[in-house]
Amino acid sequence: MSTEWRRAWPHMRFGHAYPVLQPVDLDAHKLALYRYAQVLSLTESPLRLAETDFPDRAAETDFPDCRWMLDLAERNVVKALAVV
Repeated sequence: MSTEWRRAWPHMRFGHAYPVLQPVDLDAHKLALYRYAQVLSLTESPLRLAETDFPDRAAETDFPDCRWMLDLAERNVVKALAVV
């Protein structure tokens, strides 16, 4: 596993605060590719989960309609399409 792959998630997670982590020199093209792969994953995975009964939609839960998963997928669809 490359250094860029391991750093792609923290880079995406911490955004503008990422430099505080004192990152090592990375290949910018690889990092961009791996970040894009994670954006695609954050589109596909929540949609796949939202089609199931996770969390149990019949039960009284904090997220009875899985709206947060659909919102996550939608935000990442916008990010993915912004590149195109």
